[in-house]
Parts: sequence; structure tokens; C-alpha cells
Amino acid sequence: MRNNTINRTAYRRDDYREYHQINPADVVMPRSLRELKEIMQETAERLKTENVPVWKKYALSIKDASDYFSIGETKLREILRDNPDAPYALHNGSRALIKREAFEEFLDRYNDI
Repeated sequence: MRNNTINRTAYRRDDYREYHQINPADVVMPRSLRELKEIMQETAERLKTENVPVWKKYALSIKDASDYFSIGETKLREILRDNPDAPYALHNGSRALIKREAFEEFLDRYNDI
């Protein structure tokens, strides 16, 4: 088992390391504000194109979960509303998220939902 400490570049889930870890050798220190702005724009463009695949995400939005599990968005919202403290439920303010692996385990236990 790997060390589970969290720092700025290491994340709790090993699956995310290849997408989110920053190599210190790739860090460029800007010499001016203009260069900093260019670096920030390049980074923003790169992040727009680098999406984490759904099957590697820790938590899914209702829409992503609906596509992934082939369950309607209304049904997923109903399940979350009926079980707000379930281990697969995650709330970011008013935004409801579903922990993918925990919800898979929940679905494995039932034939009907």
C-alpha cells in the first residue's frame, strides 16, 4: 500500500496521478507578467482538452452517472434524495455527486432499483 499523505502534487487516488501530477522539471518561472499571462493561457487551453475519462473519476455528476450507469437522471436524483447519508452520496454545496465505486457496490447488491 502506498503512503496516503496528501501534498500539492500527490492525490489520494492513484488513478488520478497520471492526470494531475506536476513534474517539477516542467515548471517554468515567468520573467514578466506578460510571460505569466501566456503560461496561464497555455495551461488553461491544455486543461480544456485533457479530460479525465469517466471510468477513472472518483465522483460523477448526475449527468455523467446517468450516462455511465444507464439510469435516468430523475431516478438518480430520487435515489440520492431518499438516501442522503448513503456512502455513495457526495454533496458539494447544492450540487449532488455520486461516488462511482461506492455506487457500483450499491447497485451490485440489488436486482431492482
